[in-house]
Amino acid sequence: MLEQTGTAPYDDEVRLVVREAPAAPVAIHIRVPGWHEGAPQVRINGAPSEDGPAPLTTRRGAGEQPLPYARLERQWSEGDTVTVRLRPRISAELLPDGSPWVSFRFGPTVLAAEAARNDLAGLFADDSRMGHVAGGPLRPLEHLPVVLTPNRLEFALDHVDARPGESVTLVPFAGVHDSRYHLYFPLAEPERLQERRAELRAADEEALALHDRTVDAVAAGEQQPESDHRFEG
Repeated sequence: MLEQTGTAPYDDEVRLVVREAPAAPVAIHIRVPGWHEGAPQVRINGAPSEDGPAPLTTRRGAGEQPLPYARLERQWSEGDTVTVRLRPRISAELLPDGSPWVSFRFGPTVLAAEAARNDLAGLFADDSRMGHVAGGPLRPLEHLPVVLTPNRLEFALDHVDARPGESVTLVPFAGVHDSRYHLYFPLAEPERLQERRAELRAADEEALALHDRTVDAVAAGEQQPESDHRFEG
């Protein structure tokens, strides 16, 4: 029986402790996640394996996707500890439809940029009608920081066109509270920056104009509007 401890992704180490050891040698296969960069660093009881780097084996996952594992085979004893050090890579994620928007991940962690903390009307839900809806004023899309390509991406996004005095720092999305935030950023080539901002401004104007002339709408796939309209499709 194995016990796993660790605080990934905030800590880059994962520990496996043998709580009950089998009588015969057995292999432990440790999954190497796709977001890990390089070969995994594996130590047994604080020391590198006597047989050198753990050999990698591959199994097939959903859709026949190859899944790599580090294979450790030996006679295990109760209390043996396996330490795996992971090195998450930073990746940029585009939308499936190929539209010019980008988000960022650090390993498995989705990143976001905290924004203004003012005008947070509706921050806390209550039991009133529509009390679960955040009703603060909208912010124009054209004021979003625009990521310029091609450039190297870091936690502090230096390669963006933002308003004067505005910095863009990415933090784990799961830890963002009591704040507006940016999860997806518009993407543009430097020479098309002003054109991209004009596109964002036009998108806002079109959405607001549609909202002003709309009498009623059903958001397909959302429970409340479908229930309100007795939708049974």
